[in-house]
Amino acid sequence: MISACVESKVPNSSNPSSFKTDVVIIGAGPTGLMAAQALASFGLGVMVVERRDAGEIYGNADGLQPRTLEIWNSYGFLDKFSKQAATVHGLLTVKHLVDKLGRKPPSSTSQIQAKYIIGADGAHSWVRQQIGVKLEGERAGKSLYIFQIFLQIQWNYKRMFGAWCYHLFFNLLRWKEIIPREEDKLRIYVQCSSEDQITCQANSDTMTAAKYTEKKLLQHISNGLQPYKIIFTKIFWSTVFSASQKVADTFRVGSAFIAGDSAHTHSPKAGQGANVSMGDAHNLAWKLAWVVKGWSDDSLLDTYETERRALAHQLIKFDKAISATLDGCKASVYSSMLHQQNLFSSGIGIRYKSRLVIELESQKGTLDISGLAVGTRLPPTEIIRMADWQPMDMQDLAPCDVLFKVLIFAGDLFDHRHYTALQGLTQTFQKMADSKDKEDASLLQRFTMYTIIINSKESNIWKQVPTILRDWKRYIS
Repeated sequence: MISACVESKVPNSSNPSSFKTDVVIIGAGPTGLMAAQALASFGLGVMVVERRDAGEIYGNADGLQPRTLEIWNSYGFLDKFSKQAATVHGLLTVKHLVDKLGRKPPSSTSQIQAKYIIGADGAHSWVRQQIGVKLEGERAGKSLYIFQIFLQIQWNYKRMFGAWCYHLFFNLLRWKEIIPREEDKLRIYVQCSSEDQITCQANSDTMTAAKYTEKKLLQHISNGLQPYKIIFTKIFWSTVFSASQKVADTFRVGSAFIAGDSAHTHSPKAGQGANVSMGDAHNLAWKLAWVVKGWSDDSLLDTYETERRALAHQLIKFDKAISATLDGCKASVYSSMLHQQNLFSSGIGIRYKSRLVIELESQKGTLDISGLAVGTRLPPTEIIRMADWQPMDMQDLAPCDVLFKVLIFAGDLFDHRHYTALQGLTQTFQKMADSKDKEDASLLQRFTMYTIIINSKESNIWKQVPTILRDWKRYIS
């Protein structure tokens, strides 16, 4: 085993090979690394254990959906990755980077004492097996052959989006997808026919194909790109992937959690795998931080399964629809289905229902603000900061810093009704700030508050905003 520690492990002085940490994560794929960076940024001790060697060639996910980009941006590292990425008609591919990780040699053995463990070790999760969790569902029908290659071609494939390939390849009744990768590589997905799969040697859900099948499928790709001539110059790796459409019967057993492919498996046809998996990590990380810091009791962690397992079932339903649409249909049908499912596939339409979400029956779950629904993510909206008239996005008010954000939509402060309501809210917060109760005082330290009004920046109305709501951070400090 190789362990990668996010600079927050605490060695045991009596045993240098023994470590204490808050959370140990098994698996350094997208799920594990997302959880590690989130927890470390929140100030928790984290250790990541990965079985692969550094530099080992293997396949990980290709594309990032809009909601994942929003999450990355909220942690402050999207720009760093974007500079090494290729945006292709909205599809973003990134070169895998490992930052701030210290490694131990494969032959070493360590003892790790942790408060919590996260199994992010893939579809054949060792953690899931150890805690006795079962996957429920069914095996997908057809397998996918995956190549990562260099090739020579007569046109500029780097700006090609997979949907264009669907139209090109559907004429052969064999779904294929081409995705640009780092360093001018391409990843090609080919749906295997029943005849192709006969030549594959099965090994649980993942199969290694015979060379005959590889050559045959490469010829199918060449035929599909006619009249353009292509030459495959190097194959870095290839495999046959047979996905099951399953969801774990629970995402938590005591202090052990599973996330990503450990908790749900499906085909890669809709580009959801890494995105949903990193969403799992994002959802779980802040809740672990609140419990470890003593800000919440353990029951908060139950909402991870409530919210993410429900989403996993929606994902399987979506994956089945994708698979059925791709099985011999026209590209126009597939494009139409993707458009209809755009809110889900992009991640921006996710809506949680758990005890953390409070619905107001009188408002039927929707706030009196355009585009803002209870249980959904904060939508991007242009606002202007009154202090310096600097244009901002409302999402910039909600960085992932483990603090809750309270947005007060105060309306028109020239309207006496709105102004009176704001004054009443001010008195509530003022009492908390002045209270000698330690719980009230500590609670105020756990959120950031912003007041949003609809008045124009030229109105000089900011003086009407009560001091405690006008400069919250400075007031509290």
